[in-house]
Amino acid sequence: LSMRALQLVEMHSKDFVFGAGYKIADFRPGRSRRRSRKNDMSHDLTIKADLSFRRQLALCRDVVEGNTQTTSGNRVIKFATTIDYQLSRLLTMRIYYDRQQTTPLVTSASYPITTDDFGVTFRFSLQR
Repeated sequence: LSMRALQLVEMHSKDFVFGAGYKIADFRPGRSRRRSRKNDMSHDLTIKADLSFRRQLALCRDVVEGNTQTTSGNRVIKFATTIDYQLSRLLTMRIYYDRQQTTPLVTSASYPITTDDFGVTFRFSLQR
């Protein structure tokens, strides 16, 4: 709220997220699914995916003249997926892929941007 300029700025944001996941217990590619008596360890494979939609908008309202103008805002679509595989009791491998596409609602504010992230991480736990 600007008392000097008699303007009111409103911020709006709407988010929708859809997610799904699936877990395969004792996944062993190319091997028998029977556990040996020596190794009672389960090699689980967990797959997760999220799809999110976000719309952010800033409106500048002139109180005296009654005009409303969109000053900034964007539309964001994001897809993120991870695959976790438990290699041992202490070591987990994660493969991930994220894609985010941002489109501005006011074309003079910025340009459309698309980012892609992918990779493999290994997590070693020191806890028993």
